[in-house]
Amino acid sequence: MIPKLHDKTGTVIGELTDCLKGITIEERNGMLEAEITYQLFSPHWDKLIRGNIFTADVNDKIKNQQFRIYKVGKTIKGVFNVYARHISYDAQRDMTEGLDIQNQSCEYCLNMIFRNSQFSQKFKGHSDIVNAQNFKIGPTKLLSAIGGVRGSIIDTFGTGAEILRDNYDFYVLNKRGHDNDVIIEYSKNMTGLDYTEDEEGLITRIKAIAKYTAESGEETEIFTYVDSPKILDYETPFIETIDFSDKFEDEEIPTTEKLKILGEKYFKNNKCDFVKFNYKISFIPLSKCAGYEDIQDKIELCDTVGIKDYRYNLDTKAKVIKTTYDFLRERYDSMEVGEPRTTLGDVVGGGSEESKPGPPGPQGPPGADGNIGDFPNSLPSVPVLSSKLYGFSSIELSWTYENKVYYNYELYASKIKDFTPNVFDLIHAGQTSSFLFQAKPNEIWYFRVCCVNSHGNRTEFSSQVVVTTKKVDDLSNYVDNMAINDALIGTLSLERGWIGQLRGNWIDAKNLSVTDGNGKRTLDIDSFGNVNITATNIKMIVDGEEQGIVGQSQFIQNNKEFEFKITESTSPNLVPNSSFEKEEVYTKNHPFILDWTKGGDGTYPSTIDGGKAILIYTNGGDSYFVKDTAIKIDPNSTYTISFYYCCTHGRNGSNYIFINGNPVHIPITYIGDRAWHRYEFIFNTPENVDGITAIRLGIVAQERCWILFDNVQIEKRKGASTYRYMQNEVCNGNGFIDSEGIGFKHEDGSYTKMLTNGLMRYVGSTGYSYHYLTYIGKTQKLDLNPVTIQLPDDFKGKDFKVNLSIEEIANPEGWMVQSFQVLVQNIDNSNATFQIYGGSQSQLYDGTQGTMKPTTISYTVTA
Repeated sequence: MIPKLHDKTGTVIGELTDCLKGITIEERNGMLEAEITYQLFSPHWDKLIRGNIFTADVNDKIKNQQFRIYKVGKTIKGVFNVYARHISYDAQRDMTEGLDIQNQSCEYCLNMIFRNSQFSQKFKGHSDIVNAQNFKIGPTKLLSAIGGVRGSIIDTFGTGAEILRDNYDFYVLNKRGHDNDVIIEYSKNMTGLDYTEDEEGLITRIKAIAKYTAESGEETEIFTYVDSPKILDYETPFIETIDFSDKFEDEEIPTTEKLKILGEKYFKNNKCDFVKFNYKISFIPLSKCAGYEDIQDKIELCDTVGIKDYRYNLDTKAKVIKTTYDFLRERYDSMEVGEPRTTLGDVVGGGSEESKPGPPGPQGPPGADGNIGDFPNSLPSVPVLSSKLYGFSSIELSWTYENKVYYNYELYASKIKDFTPNVFDLIHAGQTSSFLFQAKPNEIWYFRVCCVNSHGNRTEFSSQVVVTTKKVDDLSNYVDNMAINDALIGTLSLERGWIGQLRGNWIDAKNLSVTDGNGKRTLDIDSFGNVNITATNIKMIVDGEEQGIVGQSQFIQNNKEFEFKITESTSPNLVPNSSFEKEEVYTKNHPFILDWTKGGDGTYPSTIDGGKAILIYTNGGDSYFVKDTAIKIDPNSTYTISFYYCCTHGRNGSNYIFINGNPVHIPITYIGDRAWHRYEFIFNTPENVDGITAIRLGIVAQERCWILFDNVQIEKRKGASTYRYMQNEVCNGNGFIDSEGIGFKHEDGSYTKMLTNGLMRYVGSTGYSYHYLTYIGKTQKLDLNPVTIQLPDDFKGKDFKVNLSIEEIANPEGWMVQSFQVLVQNIDNSNATFQIYGGSQSQLYDGTQGTMKPTTISYTVTA
C-alpha cells in the first residue's frame, strides 16, 4: 500500500509515493508504531513534521491505521526517517482522576475511562469478556489505566486478556489470536531464527519481607523464605528479596503465614520461576510460493504457531508477541514469539510504576479483620467437563463446581491431543462454571479444566474433552436474508446478535445480563450463582398494589402482618451491655457509691450518648468495680480496648482486663476537667487463650472525687474504631406491623406492641400497660372520712393505677396498733382524682379500747 499523509486535524494532504521503507511494529499489549524512510524533495516531504498523521497497514487484516508523527530524524544524505505512534497513543497524553466501579463489564469500565478523561471521549471501548468485576484505579494516564499499571483493565479482567486497536476503536479481548496450525520450519519456510534462552529475572526462592511500625515506634521487619515448586529443576536456587509491606492494611500486623501465601501467589501470577525463551523468526508464507497457493498460513499478533528446527532439537509452540510488517511490500519482515517485552505504559515511559491513589476519602465503617489465610486450604472434587457445540464454531464448556469464594476454575484449550496444559493454553479463569469459546469452522479442539484455591493449590486436571467444529466455507453463500414464520428448532445459535423479542415459556441461560444505553450492566447473573442488581428503582406488585422494595432490613410477608428483623450485624464490639444501659450487679472492692446516671442535672455532665453511664463516687483510696465477662478471643492476635471517662481529678486509673483469669494492666492517668475523654489500650493475646473473663475499671484517689465510665469497646484490631453496640445487641428479636400497631417480639415469647392509646406488654393473650407517668405523694388521716387526692393535669384522661402504703402511725406512749386498713376508691380518670379510705385503730397496752390515731399514708401513681 502507499501511505497517505494528513495534517494534525486529519485533513488529507496527499500520498507519500516515494517511500523507501515502511514498516509497522506491534507488540502484544504493548507498542504499536510505524516507521517511514523518505527522500528530500519527494512529494509532501516538508509536511512530514511532528503532529501530522499518516495512514498505514498494521498487517494484512488491520488496514488504514492512523499514526501520529512524534520524531523526525534528518541527515545530510537527503534521506530521513519518520517515527510515529498509533493514534490511540493520543489517549496517553490524557488522564483520568480515578475510578471506582462496582460489578461491571470490561467494556463498561473501558468506556468509563474514556468518558472520564479530559479530551479523549472520541475513543470507544469494546470487549467480549463477559464476567463482571470491580474496577478501581487512582489518577493515572489513560493507556496506563488500560494496561501498564497494577489494577489496570488488563490486570483486573486478566487471564490473558489481549488488546486490539483499530484507529479510535479500542478492543480488550478474551483472546485475540488463534491457533491456525501454522508451522514455521527450518529448510522449509523459515528464513531466519534468533533463539535465546535467558535466565534473567529467574526466581525460585523468595525472601518475603514486610515492614511495619511497632507499638514502641521502631520500624520492625519480619521475613520468611518461600520456595517455588520448580526449585529443584535448577542447579541452585535463584533467591530474591521482595517487599510485600504494601499488601498489609495500615493497622494490620504482618505475619509470616500471610507472607508465605503472598510469595506463593507471586510465583503463580508472575511465572518468575520459568526460564524465558524468545524466538525472533523470519519466514516466507508458503501460500505465496508456487505449489502451496491453497495453504492457509496467515499469521497475526497473538496467534499460536509451531516452530521446528531439528538442528537445535526445537519442536515447540509459542505465542506471537511481536510483529514487524512491511506495509509497502504487504508482508511480514519478522516475528517474535515468547515473552512480551513492553506494556502500554512502558512505551511512553513511567508505565511500569503502580498507579498512585488519590487523597484519602472520609472514614468508612470498620470492616472485619481477615486475610486470605483465613480460608481453608481445601480442594473440591476434580471437576467434570462437558461441551456443547452451537452453530458452526461456538463451543460451550461447562463443568461441575463448588460455590466457594476461595475456589477459582481455570479452563485450558489446545489443538494437540492429550496435551499438558501450560500458560499459553489458558483461555479462561474465574468463579464460573461455564465458558463460551469461539473457535473457527472445521477445527478440532481439546479442553481440560481444574480448580485452584486461594492458597495456590490445584486439583488434578479433568478428563480431556474433544470438540470438532463444523465445516463451512461462507454462510452467506447459503443464506442471505431469511424470514421464518413458524419453525421447530432444537438448538438456536445467535452469534451475531438479536433484534426484536425472544419469547418462550422456559428459557434456561448459563449467564444473563441487561445493559443500559450507557453500557452499564443493571442486571448480571453468572454461572457461579451470583446475582447483582444496579437499579435506579425496583418495584414490587402485591395483590395489584405497587410496593416499594426496602433494603437493609429483612421482611417476611404473610396474610396478617409484615415481620422484620433489625440487628447490629457488623459491629466489631465484643463487650455485652457496653454502654451500661442495663443495671447489672458488679463487684466492688470497698464501700463507695456505685450508681447509674444520665447526668445533665448540674452535678454530673450529660452522657455522650444520652443514655446511662456508670458512676463511682468515692472518699478516696483504690476504688474500682469488676464486670464479669465471657468474651472469646483468638490467640496470637492484636486487640484494642477503649472506653470513655469523665472525672474531677487527674489521678491514676485502677484498670485491668483479665485474660484466662490473669490480669493485664491498662495504664492511664485521667484528665480531671469534668469533660468526656476516650482512652484506648492495645494488647496482644498469648498463644494459649480462652477468653477475657473480667473487666475492671476504677480510680486511685487521695481525696473525695467521682468518675463516670461509658461505652466500653473491645475489638480485634490495632486501634479503636467508632464505638458501636455489640453485634446483635441493638435489637434482639423480630418486629412486626399489623392493623393494630407496631410490635416487637421478645426472646421469652412475650411481645410489646405500640397501639394508638399507648404501649402494651402481652404475655400470652393477656395485655399489660406500660407506664410512663409516675407521681409520689403522702397524706395524713385523722379519721375514717375519705381523703380526695388531685393528681397533676398530665394524668387527666389516663388509665392510672394507685399503690398505697402506711408510712407512720403516730401512737402516744403506751399505745399500740390494734388494726389498720387503707384502700383506694372512686378513681376518676377524666379528672385525675381518687379517694383514700380507712386508717388505723390503736389501744392501750392493757387492752383498753382506743381510737384512731394520726396515720400517714404514702401513695404511688403510675400511668
